[in-house]
Amino acid sequence: PGTGQTSGVSCAGGVATTVASGSGLTANDTTLESFTEYLYRVRSANRGGSATSPWISVHSREGVPSGVPRPTALYDEADGSVDVSWSHPTRSNGIITQYRLILSPRHP
Repeated sequence: PGTGQTSGVSCAGGVATTVASGSGLTANDTTLESFTEYLYRVRSANRGGSATSPWISVHSREGVPSGVPRPTALYDEADGSVDVSWSHPTRSNGIITQYRLILSPRHP
């Protein structure tokens, strides 16, 4: 996962969620979705009031693609070949770098 300081960033249109609260100096966010950018900042408070840090940007790592649709095939009687096509997964969860078409004979 990449981490970088971000300036001029806001969560406009997004929903800000409290990940952790208390007096500790670390937190572990286990609610991340694959291949998504998240913004984090810290708000510290005492009896005098509160102050907020600048945002940082974090990209979660890639995950396994999901929603891979069934391929379609068209048999060409003229030359005995089969044209097979497919669509992108509904959620790539990253950058697709390869498609592999696998053939298996059907046993009666």
